[in-house]
Amino acid sequence: HMILKNGTIVTMNPSFDVFEGDIRIEGDSIQDLGRLNAASDEDVVNLEGKVVLPGLIQAHVHLSQTIFRNMAEDRPLLPWLQEKIWPLEASLTEEATRISAELAITELLKGGTTSVLTMETVRNTSVVLDAVKRGGIRAVVGKALMDRENRGHPNGLKESIDSAIADIEELLATWNGSENGRIAICLAPRFALSVSPEFFKRIVEFSQQHDLIIHTHASESKDETEVVRQETGMGNIEYFHKLGLLSEKLCVAHCIWVSDREIELLAESGSHVLHCPTANMKLGSGIAPIVEMLAKDISVAIGADGAPCNNNLDIFAEMKLAGLLQKVRKGADALPARDILKMATISGAQALGQEDRIGSIEIGKKADLTILDLDKPHSMPGDDDIYSRIVYSARPDNVDSVWVDGKQVVNGGRLLTLDEQDIIDRAKHAIK
Repeated sequence: HMILKNGTIVTMNPSFDVFEGDIRIEGDSIQDLGRLNAASDEDVVNLEGKVVLPGLIQAHVHLSQTIFRNMAEDRPLLPWLQEKIWPLEASLTEEATRISAELAITELLKGGTTSVLTMETVRNTSVVLDAVKRGGIRAVVGKALMDRENRGHPNGLKESIDSAIADIEELLATWNGSENGRIAICLAPRFALSVSPEFFKRIVEFSQQHDLIIHTHASESKDETEVVRQETGMGNIEYFHKLGLLSEKLCVAHCIWVSDREIELLAESGSHVLHCPTANMKLGSGIAPIVEMLAKDISVAIGADGAPCNNNLDIFAEMKLAGLLQKVRKGADALPARDILKMATISGAQALGQEDRIGSIEIGKKADLTILDLDKPHSMPGDDDIYSRIVYSARPDNVDSVWVDGKQVVNGGRLLTLDEQDIIDRAKHAIK
């Protein structure tokens, strides 16, 4: 076991305590907090001048898309998918999928993200899970579920309901709860336009049987929302409500084009919204009504989405933009920095169904920690408001070290689990 000493500990616990002091890690967990004396056999890491956060959480990413970064520019959502992303996903080999996930995990961990909720493509999900295992990140991973014909999907991305369910059952048996609980499986129906009502109903049943998160997209672009309305006579969230999807197990990305009634439905059901501000701007989709959602006590988490619509996987950029966009909509006093950091920590933990284990620095929780060195020209001073310093001034290059499940995975800004140069070399080859 070991002690991290003399840090500024930003706990994100229920009373938002911030204190100068120490963290004792034993095994995979936080065993004690406060001013601690090291035992003679304990390793001591001095964090003087550094800030310790709960490991940051991105609740919406696509690891297998990373290799398409900068390949799908200047298109709105549906053409972006039909002309670029789906054909690219259909072309992914096992090796390219592996590299894509490794590239993502490297960027995520070095950038202070310790946990992700992901949607992958239809095939090769086990290759992504293997990269997660070796990379050391905490992840809830779902293969994309798509069963509908004539949607602009290439053949490689359609499968029958039965074959999809068989694939999920195999992933569950092999991976769910593996690596000391660091890896979990979710159900990831792509969005209303890719998934038949029959399949959605099966997904709801399967989620209830196996206690699994349902991770999907909704109401992202105006065009997509209009197609859903033409086909169902309802808004996207109303349609999900009718199908029985809404519950505390549902994690739904974007939710830009939602009515007041749909915000009520999300709130009543305890569904989680996954806010992706950069991607929503990049695809010209719009700005989600986050202030209104938080006013109704909806749990809103945050994510970068995929590299082809961002084009980074940088939680600091997402936090900053989340704040700026709401201020443009609602005034400069909207969405204070602490509320934004909450989205990237405890609300993310709630979305992943793991708020008892991660999302705050508390005794008994997992030792998932993001340690920042804020003494850099772009992020100092600012001691009077630690939250805005983190949200508005920090960047991935402030990340000094990262711990996941009691293991150090980044030290001095260097990744310890994967060979970064090798990944970059292989990525260049795989892109060709």
